[in-house]
Amino acid sequence: SRSSKKVESRVQRRILTATRGSKELVLGVTHAMLDHWVLFEIGWLHRDASIGNVLLMVDPKARRSATAFNLGELYMNECIAFIIDGNLAGKWNDINHERAQQHSGTPSFMSLDLINS
Repeated sequence: SRSSKKVESRVQRRILTATRGSKELVLGVTHAMLDHWVLFEIGWLHRDASIGNVLLMVDPKARRSATAFNLGELYMNECIAFIIDGNLAGKWNDINHERAQQHSGTPSFMSLDLINS
């Protein structure tokens, strides 16, 4: 949406391959997976999760999680990274949704079964 693009464009960010070490990489991927899960819980499937669609926050911000996760001490009080580019997202629980029958995504991150179907 237009408002989410405005918010996204005001946030200073780095690409996932520009991590400052393995801890930041693991936390960045974890936060992107949690974003994916939150979308799934509200009925959406991202459909294009890839290395290019995860951004790291230059200056992580304290944020309240939209969903309660029981993950111990994984620095869940800060937003380290987020998933972007939801233009291919579809309603996973609605077979009649316009994108439900379409294959989409970044081929190198898709399963062979999906590519070959």
